[in-house]
Amino acid sequence: MNYSRHQVGHHPYKDLLLKPEYGAFHAARNYYANVIKQDFAETFMHYLEEGFVVSRPHLFAMAKPIEWLGRRGWFIEFATGNILELMTCLPCALDFLAFRRDGGDLRVVKWDYFIKKMVAMNKKVVA
Repeated sequence: MNYSRHQVGHHPYKDLLLKPEYGAFHAARNYYANVIKQDFAETFMHYLEEGFVVSRPHLFAMAKPIEWLGRRGWFIEFATGNILELMTCLPCALDFLAFRRDGGDLRVVKWDYFIKKMVAMNKKVVA
């Protein structure tokens, strides 16, 4: 059946359902294989067992709670998609978010500061 994008009832996720290689999960697998050269399956299983995995058509993330300098926060192993959406998926707000960009140094940002910055960035994009 040939569907036009302009037909009534065309769902925006239809292309992702028909071609799953375009989803966020596939982007994560490709990133692990081609950029950081780590075993995606091993990391994925670790976060399924000991952390949190968020998988939506346009959002994929792996995170786990950690303790750092006596405070609790979220370590974001990997995320692609809308980060504000990710924040709504985590079970609770903690003191900070921690992450590494492309295997670099650990970056630690207070939760409230991060949310304010992301909201401000989103407003600029929407305006």
